[in-house]
Amino acid sequence: CINTSRETTNTTMKRRAISPEDAVDIDECCEPQVKKVRSKKVADSKPLSDHEFPRKNLWKIEEELQLDFGVSLDVSFNICRLLDEGNSIPFIARYRREQTAGMEPETLRHFKDSFENYQAVQEKCKKSIAAVAKLGKLTESVRNSFCAAKTMDEIDIAYTPFKSSAKTSLAERARATGLGDLAEGLLSGTICSIDVASIIDSQQPGKANKIEVEKSIQYIIADTIVYNKDFATFLKEIQKKASLTMEVKEGKPKGKSDKETKKKTCNETDPRKFELYHDFSKPVKFLQSHQVLAINRGESLKFLSVKINVPDWVLHQVEKQVRSQWLQKGLFSKYRTDMVQAAVKDAYKRLMCPQIIRNCRSELTKMAETEAIDNFAKNLANLLMMPPYRGQKILSIDPGFSHGCKIAVISANGDVLDTDVVYPKYNANGPPDPKASLRLQSLVCKHEVETIAIGNGTACRETENLVDSAIQSGQFHPLKVQYVIVDERGASIYSCTDIAKKEFPKLDTNLISAVSLGRRLQDPLSEYVKIEPHHLGCGMYQHDVKQAKLKSALDETVIECVSFVGVNVNACSEHLLKRVAGLNAARAKAIIEYRKKNGDFVSRVDLKKVKGIGEKVFEQCAGFIRVHSDDVSKRVNESKALYNPLDATNIHPESYAVTSKLIKKAKVELTDIGSQRFKQRLQSFLSGTTVDTLATTLNVGVPTLNLIIESLEKGLCYDLRETMDGPIFKSGMTRIEDTKVGSILTGRVTNVTAFGAFVDIGLGKNGLLHVSKMRGARVELGNRVQVKLISRDVDRGKLGLELIKTL
Repeated sequence: CINTSRETTNTTMKRRAISPEDAVDIDECCEPQVKKVRSKKVADSKPLSDHEFPRKNLWKIEEELQLDFGVSLDVSFNICRLLDEGNSIPFIARYRREQTAGMEPETLRHFKDSFENYQAVQEKCKKSIAAVAKLGKLTESVRNSFCAAKTMDEIDIAYTPFKSSAKTSLAERARATGLGDLAEGLLSGTICSIDVASIIDSQQPGKANKIEVEKSIQYIIADTIVYNKDFATFLKEIQKKASLTMEVKEGKPKGKSDKETKKKTCNETDPRKFELYHDFSKPVKFLQSHQVLAINRGESLKFLSVKINVPDWVLHQVEKQVRSQWLQKGLFSKYRTDMVQAAVKDAYKRLMCPQIIRNCRSELTKMAETEAIDNFAKNLANLLMMPPYRGQKILSIDPGFSHGCKIAVISANGDVLDTDVVYPKYNANGPPDPKASLRLQSLVCKHEVETIAIGNGTACRETENLVDSAIQSGQFHPLKVQYVIVDERGASIYSCTDIAKKEFPKLDTNLISAVSLGRRLQDPLSEYVKIEPHHLGCGMYQHDVKQAKLKSALDETVIECVSFVGVNVNACSEHLLKRVAGLNAARAKAIIEYRKKNGDFVSRVDLKKVKGIGEKVFEQCAGFIRVHSDDVSKRVNESKALYNPLDATNIHPESYAVTSKLIKKAKVELTDIGSQRFKQRLQSFLSGTTVDTLATTLNVGVPTLNLIIESLEKGLCYDLRETMDGPIFKSGMTRIEDTKVGSILTGRVTNVTAFGAFVDIGLGKNGLLHVSKMRGARVELGNRVQVKLISRDVDRGKLGLELIKTL
């Protein structure tokens, strides 16, 4: 996985920085047929108009991405072209593997981010050149400096000499007194002394006495040094080499008493969560993403105070650079040296250190945000890819105390059969409420339900105890009832949305959440897409990262998951359909309206009859749309239309001709796809040849041929979620009193972070499986694991776990 950010790109190999002179050489080598426009009548330092320079760039995005991702230049050009043409990530990842060398969707997402970053850099380059040209200061070397920049930071450095300080800054106020030329001359060495007495003007601020005059000159020198392009580049490099340290202490809101602070924060965030950072110190280079985000949050809540320590080594390097860049040139005098060195110390304390600290904090935050968003997207994908639990009636319970337990019974198809609300009298030391148990028994026996889903929110543990007691006492006999804990994240938010009200116009919002819990057990993907991804809480510190970037990453993840699973166009909801690659809300609505008006779709090609589905859109979405034979068999018989079984596979319509040739060569029938006989004959045929030979014979790429063979072997309506770990069903509960440190337990991973994973081990609280206790293994959201309980703090509800194995 390659981490990228909006403004900088981390490369996988070291590359020499390109100077303006190098950039010209590269340009002439890459495009020798274009003659460089260069005026011989003017010196390089003379301002030139923007039109006197060629508009082309001196570096190509495709070549940079080739180096960044370690792919061939052809692959880089192919992916950039595919992205420019508006192709979606799922389409490129599945159906253009020949052109991408089999690049995975996650890497393609990062490639796309980098591609857009480089485009933004080139766009900013053009704007910066135009801005400098407007100032009348554009020279060929300046333009080449901009065109050689490959990150936003490098463009900022190139633009540094043309930035004007704030009008109220010390340097600008000093320049306003007319001391600018003297300060510039002293720095450059064209003069080595100043007659201060002749400059003093007691009526003018900044020149009232000798001290003020010299201070004003030093302010100008300091400003000139800091905004010098070469020095800015040097300072950036020094920051990377310096051993910066972050020091964190316990903070306290200013101007507020301890009582007021405690009263305010107790309703927001528990200050104890930040105790780990009350005396924290660590080199910046070794800070982890979750530490950065936690410290940022603690600082924003005034629980922590943060300080970046810059070593004195940086000051020594700055002084050395100033001597080399200025003091060793021009006229020499002790006065000049003392003035410049005083200006350097002032600039270091007032301008350079704060700049280094700001840059450091900014880069740390960007790094942490990128990792947090990647982690969130990965967790979301694992949550959406949970296998469906089909063909069973579900009794789902949304637990609660004051508002009672909301109950819904849903059919195998997700239809609501019954609803109820019970108000159990929970007794910690006594038996469960008999009235609530009888109500539960009545619903289970009436609808012959064998699976109960319990939400993991408030009163979950008490409700689990109620259900467990009913099972153990045999109240549901002869039904063999089991139960499962279902994640409640986002259910209450969904129940109050317009989508839910439209779907259940006569149902109370509290009961809608119970229905949603049951449905997300039956088909997690179809139910979760109704909820905005950021409400599903699959990551840490989601409110501490840039929301636009987070939303973009999560939306793309949802589209990938929905597309790769595929949707049945004759049965799916509008909310699921709009998440298919190539489609949007308007197109999904048009497809649903066409289906209502004209009946079920007979083939994928019928999609072209829908308004708004042109050739390009059809190309993008067709491979992810399924037409199941059971849904259209009746209509096919009536209209004598020919149903193509390939419409229920992952094979794209553009590959149907090749697939037909393969089927003919294997001497199998298209109508037998999915049968054991079909699979055996196909495997027998493939064993007698190689994929490379067959690809050459069929005139198709090897990746596409592999996709075709894989789809034919798996049969119709294959669901890739079937290979994922499903929920853990129980017929009895484990109590924390029954466990002790050292107990071996089985659980399911509910969240994964940079520092570890949280595991539901059935004790009412998720245990923390710290990364140091994973024995070098990696777990993902949804994994079933066997763990050992190594610590427990009942008062604070904390459980420490150690991984034994992944089941």
